[in-house]
Amino acid sequence: MDTVDFMVIGSGSGLDVANAAVNRGQSVAVVEKGPLGGTCLNRGCIPSKMLLYHADVMETIERADEFGIDADVNDVAFADVVREVNDEVESDAESIRRGLQSSSQHDLYEGEGRFVDDRTIEMVSGPDEGARVQAETVLVAAGTRPSIPDVDGIDAVDYLTSTEALQLETPPDHLVVVGGGYIAAELGHFFGTFGSDVTIVGRRPNLLPDADEDVAEAFTERYADRFTVHTGHAATRVSETDGEITVEAKPYEYGDDGGVVDTESVTATGDELLVAAGRRPNTDILDVDAAGIDVDDRGFVETDEYLRTTADGVWALGDVVGEYLLKHSANHEAQTVARNLFGDDLEPVDYTAMPFAVFASPEVAGVGATEGELRDAG
Repeated sequence: MDTVDFMVIGSGSGLDVANAAVNRGQSVAVVEKGPLGGTCLNRGCIPSKMLLYHADVMETIERADEFGIDADVNDVAFADVVREVNDEVESDAESIRRGLQSSSQHDLYEGEGRFVDDRTIEMVSGPDEGARVQAETVLVAAGTRPSIPDVDGIDAVDYLTSTEALQLETPPDHLVVVGGGYIAAELGHFFGTFGSDVTIVGRRPNLLPDADEDVAEAFTERYADRFTVHTGHAATRVSETDGEITVEAKPYEYGDDGGVVDTESVTATGDELLVAAGRRPNTDILDVDAAGIDVDDRGFVETDEYLRTTADGVWALGDVVGEYLLKHSANHEAQTVARNLFGDDLEPVDYTAMPFAVFASPEVAGVGATEGELRDAG
C-alpha cells in the first residue's frame, strides 16, 4: 500500500489545497475517476458559459434592428461551435493531467476510488485498479452528479442530463426540460435561441426558486413569453414512442406537507428530454461509511464550521458538502481548508453574501439574503 502525507479525492477546487500541501514539501496523492479539472471545467460552468456566449451573440444580432442596424443570420455552424468548446475543455483537462503526471510531488491515481478504512482508498476501476493509498490527511472534494427523479418510466427512455446536453451537435426540434433551476434556465435559453421549441416542467411555483421571490416571478413570466412553462407541476410519468418522449405532469403543492395533487395532468412531447432536477453527492460511490465519515439525510458530507468531517484527519469541500453548489464557493472553501490545515489558528468558513449568477435571458444575479429570508428573520 502506498502512503502519502496528503490525499485529495477529486481534481476540481481540491487541487488548490493539494498544491498548498506540495508547496510545504508534502507528498500528495490525487484520486480522479474522470477528466482532470472537476465538474466546472468538464461538465459545468466552463463549457456551458462558452456555449451560452454564442447564444448571446445570436440574440444580439436578432435584436439589431432595435439599434438601427439591419442584420440577418444566414447560417449557424452549430456542430462546429459545440465541438470547438468541447475540444478546448478536453485540452485544458489534459493539460492538468500532464502537469500532475510530470510533478515529482504529485501521484495521480486514475479511476474510481472507494474508502476501505480510515483515510485509505482502494482503486476499484480504471488504469490504477487495485492500488491502495493511505494518507495522513484526506480531503474529500468528489463533487456531485445529476440527480434523476423517481418518475414512472424514466429508466426506459433515452434522456439527457446536463453532461450530454452540452455535447449535443444538433439542436432538438422540441426540448422538454424537467426541472426549474439554473441549469434548466441556461440550457433552455441556449437551445431555444438556436431554434428549439422548449417546454419546462418545474415543481416550484417559479423558475429560479432560490432567487428573490419577485425576481423569480418576473423571470418566470419572461420565460413563459418565450417558451411553454408549467411551474407548480411535477413529472409523474415518462414514455417514449418512435423517438418521441412524452412527459406527464400533475400539479404539485410545494412544502413540508405538500406533494403531487392527483388531478388532471398536463403533457409535453419532444424529441429530447433534459433532466435537470438537481444534483446528488458522490458519497455513495466513495463508500464514505467505511472511513467513518458522516453524511446528512441527502447524502452530503457533514462538516463543522472549519470544514472538518466526523472522521479524524478528513476534511471536505465543494459540492459534496452541499452548502452552495457553485465553483466560486468551492474555491472559497479551498482557501479556508488550506488556511486551517497550514495556518496557526482555525478559522470558520464564511458564507456571508455568497453571490450567484444565471446566464440566461434575461440574466439574473444576486448576493446575500433574499427579501423573504430577511422577513422570516424578522
